[in-house]
Amino acid sequence: TAAGVAALFVMVSAKDAATLRVLGTPKGRTQAILLLQQAVPCAVGLVLGAAVVLGYLGIARPDLWEALAGAALWRAAAYLAGAALGAALSAVAVTGKNPLEMLQVKE
Repeated sequence: TAAGVAALFVMVSAKDAATLRVLGTPKGRTQAILLLQQAVPCAVGLVLGAAVVLGYLGIARPDLWEALAGAALWRAAAYLAGAALGAALSAVAVTGKNPLEMLQVKE
């Protein structure tokens, strides 16, 4: 799910990637920009969300916190890895196309 959502968001910004490529930005830098546009907000959201949920769980049910904290962090890391993988693969796919063709409107 994380990879699919990240890939869709990168595909939506394909025109921005094409504009960067036409303006002379190297392919690697464009791929890094597309990857970081998805990975950074995902990582920040996961850290904040996990902190709030685990903090509340530690206050409300400290007995459950010990049992669930490790599993929750592993799942959050797996979600982040999936999102980064999806963003990276779609960034490579988007920047592999000819940028001038991507900017033209096809009917």
